[in-house]
Amino acid sequence: MVIDAKYDGAQWEESMKLLATDVDNTLTGDRAAYSSLVALLSMHRDVTIAYVTGRDKIQMFEIMAGECLREPDYFLCNVGTEVYEGPDYRRDDAWTRHIDRQWDRLELHQALATIPHLFQQSRQFEFKQSYHLFRKADVVIPEIHRRLNEIGIEHKVVYSSGTDLDVIPKRAGKGEAVDYVRKRLRIRPRSVLAAGDSGNDIELLSAGFLAVVVGNHKSELNADALPEDVYWARENYAAGIIEGIEHFGFLKP
Repeated sequence: MVIDAKYDGAQWEESMKLLATDVDNTLTGDRAAYSSLVALLSMHRDVTIAYVTGRDKIQMFEIMAGECLREPDYFLCNVGTEVYEGPDYRRDDAWTRHIDRQWDRLELHQALATIPHLFQQSRQFEFKQSYHLFRKADVVIPEIHRRLNEIGIEHKVVYSSGTDLDVIPKRAGKGEAVDYVRKRLRIRPRSVLAAGDSGNDIELLSAGFLAVVVGNHKSELNADALPEDVYWARENYAAGIIEGIEHFGFLKP
């Protein structure tokens, strides 16, 4: 993991906390619940907010406008392959250099082009190659690993909702990106609360932070996929985040 040159592991910002939340169907989905969450967080200025999403930055601005979301302190976009810090949301070049190791998207595309049942999506990004996979995941995903390992591309496969498959650099991912921000801010792991609802949140929810799964989560998130100390909220969407905050006493001094 990249650590800022000024970082000293013995010095922690004891009062600081980080809320790292997925956006679609976790933060969004119930505007009244979201408003209650914003009101709660507004009373605690020591909480840094990070939106952790599979979407790109432009889509996030559109969602924020459409859903009337508050601006976060960080965007962690494209499944943790891009980090942007507010207020101007410039891309973090140190993170980009960190994940750009043994990665060649052209070679990757060529290697996977002939795999049956794997269909390339129309929008692609430098560090996220996206596909549709509707069937035979138990066969296709091992074949992806085999082909990419054979040509030396260090990678991860993120599969969610039974349809969406992303191939990203090995050092990237939602959990890795949040941990990068956490270390830059000198926040302890258990002063981070992660929230999610689907398969592409598994790494985030398993990264050693406090973690809550909202009540409307997809079936691919189950007890077998996540650590035992993850909290399973009964409430849906942002109300589930609030429930997790209360369960962990996250906002208490």
